[in-house]
Amino acid sequence: MVYTKSFAIHSFDNLRRADQYIKNKEKISKAKQADYLKSALTYVENAEKTNGQELLSGHLIGNLADSYNEMLATQMLAYMEKGKDLNFDDQGHLIPFEYQDLQKITGRGSPQLAHHLIQSFSPDDPLTPEEVHEIGRKTVMELTGGDYQFVIATHLDQDHLHNHIIFNHVSSLDGSAFRWQKGTAKQYGDISNKIASRYGAKIIEPGMRSSHQ
Repeated sequence: MVYTKSFAIHSFDNLRRADQYIKNKEKISKAKQADYLKSALTYVENAEKTNGQELLSGHLIGNLADSYNEMLATQMLAYMEKGKDLNFDDQGHLIPFEYQDLQKITGRGSPQLAHHLIQSFSPDDPLTPEEVHEIGRKTVMELTGGDYQFVIATHLDQDHLHNHIIFNHVSSLDGSAFRWQKGTAKQYGDISNKIASRYGAKIIEPGMRSSHQ
């Protein structure tokens, strides 16, 4: 039904880039490893790509403009609850995480920060941008159980509508990590197709997939 892709985000720079990418306003208007999350979030939320922010929303996010820092704050709180040591300055303010610090805290060489999902729809689908946006929201809510922060933007800058979704790897409710397993990508695609079919979405042929992103 709907072409789906997913990417793991393992670094602060990549999270930052993802944030910037999805917020890119050129994509939402009807008229290195450590950088990806922020960039992706910014791109996903770009006002020119999302109809002037009208097709941008979040879940468990207080301020969409600060979604990157809110997601990192959730990560830090989770490690606090586990009794991990965090650093504070002379004024008692928490010193921002560095990638190397997170590696030490998690004990892993490439800690997971977030997940970046893409849903692409056929140009022939009888769907409005608002319907595509709602399909994306319902998809990620069912996939995650609603326990993880996410930002979703519907991009209108190409001949097909597509959603970019970034959700936190750490739960806002109990600090648990999302378990992306071998069958999770298929589960994501199945949920996406199930929900999209209710709205009348059409099947995207394999040859069309490379341009749908």
